[in-house]
Amino acid sequence: MTKTNLFLLLSFLMAASLTGWFYYQVDHEVGEINYDDSRDDPAFELCDEDRVQQDYSPVGANYRGGKKAIERELLEGLQEKLIFEGSGLITLRFVVNCKGETGRFRIWAIDGEIQEKEFIQEQIHMFKTSVAQLEHWEPGWWEEKIFDSYYQVNFKIKDGKITDIF
Repeated sequence: MTKTNLFLLLSFLMAASLTGWFYYQVDHEVGEINYDDSRDDPAFELCDEDRVQQDYSPVGANYRGGKKAIERELLEGLQEKLIFEGSGLITLRFVVNCKGETGRFRIWAIDGEIQEKEFIQEQIHMFKTSVAQLEHWEPGWWEEKIFDSYYQVNFKIKDGKITDIF
């Protein structure tokens, strides 16, 4: 009888552990952008803090006209204002809420050797402001329900100039 009880106890503990791990993985996906009062606008609100769709999801947000429209609207203005050192990639990731508003911007940059790179804060602020001023964001939706979702814009830098936005 002791072996049976021990087996049942271990089975229960293993099932509980796996269930907890699975729930955590589903609920806390890689790449979440949690609110940070030191850098996020408190006026930007999500419709459902617990259900922000990932940018690779078919439910994800979009920009009217797609990435090409973003490139058309941003490339000329930013290219004239920003000069960089060297080459690299700047990634701007943010949330588009269910109202089509943007917020919770996060920026990562790498150089031509794929090493993390620091840019001047003015330049980073200009990227964030330029994307935030885009006016044609369409929130993610599925089966007539609107969702908050992540979106990502990449800026390719070559020889000090922005050469592509995707």
